[in-house]
Amino acid sequence: MSSRTISKGAIFIVVVGILAFGGVVAGMAYSQSEESIPEWIRGLFTFWADEQINDTDLLNAIEFLVDTGTIKTSLSDRISELESNVEDLEQENALLRAENSKLQKSNTDQSIIEEPVREPIFIETESPILGDQDAKITIIEFGDYQCPNCKRWFDDTRPSIYEDYIQTGKVNLIFVDNAFIGPDSTNAAAASYCAEEQGMYWEYHNKLYKSQSGYKNGWAAVDNLKKFAVDLELDTEAFDQCLDSGKYLDRVKANTKVAHDSGLSRTPSFLIVTSDGEHQKKILGNQPFTTFKLVLDGLGK
Repeated sequence: MSSRTISKGAIFIVVVGILAFGGVVAGMAYSQSEESIPEWIRGLFTFWADEQINDTDLLNAIEFLVDTGTIKTSLSDRISELESNVEDLEQENALLRAENSKLQKSNTDQSIIEEPVREPIFIETESPILGDQDAKITIIEFGDYQCPNCKRWFDDTRPSIYEDYIQTGKVNLIFVDNAFIGPDSTNAAAASYCAEEQGMYWEYHNKLYKSQSGYKNGWAAVDNLKKFAVDLELDTEAFDQCLDSGKYLDRVKANTKVAHDSGLSRTPSFLIVTSDGEHQKKILGNQPFTTFKLVLDGLGK
């Protein structure tokens, strides 16, 4: 079998046929065990997927497996058939890319929604304000401390908003708990209010997102929440007593209800309101800084 270069789509189908042990895949009959394939050969599939080796290198490895009898298949005929269908595959891929581009544009267009103002949100949440209380624009963030997309927004977008809008007095920020992932989310939110009692709400809020390492894996368990208080040099005795008492669980549940009643159950989501109460926009999901800049600059005029 001679070495040749074919499309990624065709190669992928060949690889699936080889790696799906115990049956017939893509018209290729084979008989082998995973253990019979040398480790260095199996590693080549990973390297090829990461584009560290080219198609020819991968095909050479496949040829080795066939020549040594590790894989018994009419591979040459199959590759010839696949090569004849490359053009069709590329056309299908082009259509899929166009459809995906259209879908992404649709999602972007719908990420900003303008709706009537609902003033009770400010009263019901009792949430601390970050920034100038008299700022003309308020961003209300609805999030869960275990939410990966919330952390991405915290890491990637929030710093620019803080520097360009909050520190300059143009905008302030309110965080509203939408603790839906599990008990750790509820406890983490309650812990932030125990920290608020000591004037350290935002410091603890930031600590939670900086410490996030996934969800439902124990990083926000009660013992760790108490360790965060130690790290921030809080009065740990008062903090632990507050957290253990469940003092703020009802407050967290009420905030989560506000999020759902406002149609902002997705995390993160944002309600952006002008201080005069005349304008309000929703931003849904982990949108980039450019999306927020567009809205904030528009409302600030």
